Amino acid sequence: MEVVRAGTALLGASNEINHAEFRAFVAGLQLRDRYPGIEGIGFSPRVRRGDLRAFVRAVRLDGITPFHVWPAGGRHEYYPIIFFEPRASRRHAVLGFDLSTDPIERAAMERARDTGQPAASGTLRDAPPFEESQQRDLVLYIPVYRVKASIQTVEQRRRALIGFVFGPFRLHEALPQIVTATTPSVAFDVYDGTADNPAALIYRSTSGTGASRFRSMESVQVAGRNWRIALRSSGAPIGVVSPAAWRTLRAGLVLSLLVFLITRGQVRAWETAALHEVELRASEQTLRQSESELQRMVARERNARSQVEAADRAKDEFLATLSHELRTPLNMVLGWLAMLRTGSMREDQRTYALEVIERNARLQAQLIEDLLDVSRIVMGQVRLALCPLALAPTVSTVLESLRPTAEARGVTLHPPLALETAKIWGDASRVQQILWNLLSNAIKFTPSGGHISVEFTEDDHYVQVCIRDTGIGIPTDFLPHVFERFRQADSSTTRAHRGVGLGLSIVRDLVELHGGSIEARSEGPNHGAQFIVSFRTVSASAEASPGTVDTPRSPVLDGVRVLVVDDDAETRDFLSRALTITGARVTTAESARQAFEQLRTEGADVLVSDIGMPEEDGFSLIRRIRSLSGGPGRIPAIALTAYARSEDRAQAIDAGYQLHFAKPVELAKLQAGLATLIAPHSNDTLPT
Repeated sequence: MEVVRAGTALLGASNEINHAEFRAFVAGLQLRDRYPGIEGIGFSPRVRRGDLRAFVRAVRLDGITPFHVWPAGGRHEYYPIIFFEPRASRRHAVLGFDLSTDPIERAAMERARDTGQPAASGTLRDAPPFEESQQRDLVLYIPVYRVKASIQTVEQRRRALIGFVFGPFRLHEALPQIVTATTPSVAFDVYDGTADNPAALIYRSTSGTGASRFRSMESVQVAGRNWRIALRSSGAPIGVVSPAAWRTLRAGLVLSLLVFLITRGQVRAWETAALHEVELRASEQTLRQSESELQRMVARERNARSQVEAADRAKDEFLATLSHELRTPLNMVLGWLAMLRTGSMREDQRTYALEVIERNARLQAQLIEDLLDVSRIVMGQVRLALCPLALAPTVSTVLESLRPTAEARGVTLHPPLALETAKIWGDASRVQQILWNLLSNAIKFTPSGGHISVEFTEDDHYVQVCIRDTGIGIPTDFLPHVFERFRQADSSTTRAHRGVGLGLSIVRDLVELHGGSIEARSEGPNHGAQFIVSFRTVSASAEASPGTVDTPRSPVLDGVRVLVVDDDAETRDFLSRALTITGARVTTAESARQAFEQLRTEGADVLVSDIGMPEEDGFSLIRRIRSLSGGPGRIPAIALTAYARSEDRAQAIDAGYQLHFAKPVELAKLQAGLATLIAPHSNDTLPT
């Protein structure tokens, strides 16, 4: 019984054990040598009907193949044998047998389950899987419950049951080891039950088969069953110190030794169970760590998802705002153009209408340029022409260009009190863009009567430009996001200020490309804001700044033959009219093929060509022209295109154009470019 208890302790420690571990445990008990009569130790788990298929698959994966539950048939629960060791036993075919299908064994299993105590079955002879035995056997069952489960009541024990550890006994081998006969004239009979009914006889010793002169009866309880033991003697009465007494003493010593061996096996089982418990705790600790890591991963995933959702919302808001900002000026342009076509407007109204159209067209051009700037920055395609740059003249130029806008809004601009003398490493046009964006932003968010000031501070390595306003301020919760793309403090349909949320993002990126930094400060709504930009300074011995460049005046292109190539008729008409006003003689072509033929037959002094055209693009056209010999192959050429990226410009120059202008182009810049190309000194730079 204690040997079977040891198996219960092993499984009770962790509830999970594989076949190899169980085999090693039983091998350590040395059943055949130490405990004759015990055929082996097995385990039969409780399997519910819905889990049967998965259970069989798992057992097979554990190395027990082939495995199937038998006998076949649908049952509410199954108790198949999955372990039975040692395998050398004659019961090698018992695996998969459902013990609950035999009524004698099922009764013992139910008794063990409900009491929580070992339970022995009635004697078995013909019941599977013991039908091969020609002797009466019994099976001892000990229930195994879930670890840490409460088993105080019968109902709790039934819910917590996970299976049975069992051990079949050969009574004709086990009983002689316990009740050894004292003399040939003394015999023992063991009956299953309280009566010495011949049908209930489960063991009879081979000695003392003659007539009995003396007889005594004793009842004992074994694993929940009552046994009746009858002692018979056919010899003389036993003396004071008879040989039978000595043999009984020896039998007691054997029993004591047996108890010692069982106890030692139990201790070993406990040690093994304790080792598995340590391993279980280590596994539980690892599992807890894995769960903690999983929770951290889930938290990171949720945070990332929140950021992505916020970015998606910002993108959606940006697209909605962009649509609004594009459609609003377009509506003004189309509306005033429709009124101009009526021909019923006074001259002052026509002048006002043209001013509105020009202003809104420039707004759209600036918006598109901002979008292109963002694209260039994201793609890492912004190239800066860095040189020593005097910051004060650049600030003054931007202030003067924005002063009319500020005065129209009733905002006062205050220039720096003292002009700084330090120079920075900067790209003049990009630094001007940084200052223009910051100052125009301050003007937009400062109400009438407000003030905007520009201040300089410098040290040995940096110069700081602080733009301070008394405007609406920045909410504290939005301040960390003020430089993020597509983010606006107010992106609702009731917002009071226009814009798409790109200006400050572009400013930050351009400042960082210059090796500087920018910081936004505000004490909250209605407390104004400060933007502090830091640039690295250069030594006083650095190359002098080129300063600002005046906008060139529109040159007079008297008699210059200009060939305009564009597949869009309206663009050809506009350029023809605009250049004709300056005195140029303009001819047009709607395709690259037509332009090439006109150039060969009629000639021209300068070429202005689009790039993206059907059938043949502007790149192919200029390469064909450059392949010509003589004057036509050396004609100056300008690429005028909507492809405005830096790589598009480089590709146009590599193909053979001298200048590249992005649509929409200011007419003054185009005229200045034409004048530069036809000047006498430009011939030195033309390809040969």
